[in-house]
Amino acid sequence: MHGLIVAELKVFVESQLGSEAWSADDNFATIVAKAAERAAVTQNALLESFGRFLAPRLLSMYPALVKPEWRSLDVIEHTERSIHTSSAPQPATDRILNARCVFGKVNSGYFS
Repeated sequence: MHGLIVAELKVFVESQLGSEAWSADDNFATIVAKAAERAAVTQNALLESFGRFLAPRLLSMYPALVKPEWRSLDVIEHTERSIHTSSAPQPATDRILNARCVFGKVNSGYFS
């Protein structure tokens, strides 16, 4: 999954800022910092934009597992049970260990 996230970040950065904006550096934080600086936005703003770009692409990979009526918090709440258990087996440390959704707020613990 991590390789997919980094690959999609590369597609996002190149589509928004051109191929010269992509760094060969494998450090995700460095890539985010450089892309945010180049785009003249905060790192949080870049990551939020990346999330909007990435979510539909990830969800399209599992159309049978994501119910059409689910909203964002529903997807987060049900990711472990419906998506992660249906994809390739993962070590116990590579999963959402706790996801709690309350109106307007999500608390989750994830280790990989």
